[in-house]
Formats: sequence, C-alpha cells, structure tokens
Amino acid sequence: MVGGHRAAFILRDGQGKPLPIGDARPYRRAMDRYLPDWLVFASDAVLLALYGAGFLALAALALVMDRRRHRRDRIGKPDRVGWVPWTLVFILSATVGGGLMAVALPPMLGG
Repeated sequence: MVGGHRAAFILRDGQGKPLPIGDARPYRRAMDRYLPDWLVFASDAVLLALYGAGFLALAALALVMDRRRHRRDRIGKPDRVGWVPWTLVFILSATVGGGLMAVALPPMLGG
C-alpha cells in the first residue's frame, strides 16, 4: 500500500506522463503494421507447422553444408574444414521439425 492506495505499475511515456489505458502497450500499433493477420490470428497447429518448417529448412541447410564439408579437398587446406558439427545439427533439427510437423498436421487437415 502506498499512501492508502494499492500500488500499481503505471507505464509512462518519454516525458514521465502516464499513458492512457488504451495505450498500455505502445508497441502494439507498430507490431500490427508489420505482422500479417494470418500470423496474428493463426491457430496453435499453424504456428507449430511454421516452426516445424523452419526446423526442416535448417535440417536441409545442415545437410547441404555437411555434404560440402565432406567433398572438400583435404590435401589443399586441411585447417579450413570448419568446426560446426553439421551431422548433429541435421539430426537434431530434422527430428524436432518432423516431430512438430507430425503434431501439427492432423489438426490442420482435420478441421
């Protein structure tokens, strides 16, 4: 209690004045400008499918980079092979992406 009143967290603008109740989230208008409605109002299944697609794209990139590393000429510059474990990145991202897609697709196809 502060001065006999319950303490409340009040958002303030740059000059220290409290923001009106409707503007409690001043970044909301900027977000609405950049996020499309299909993403803002997407269901959980759609969001899971998008995350799954992202992980599968990362798996594809890791597969390409792993093949590139294995085809590299080992005689020319052996110290420039790289340190990223592309095989592990591929396996983990493909497993997570496949699992997310397996969870997301039945609700999306069913209704």
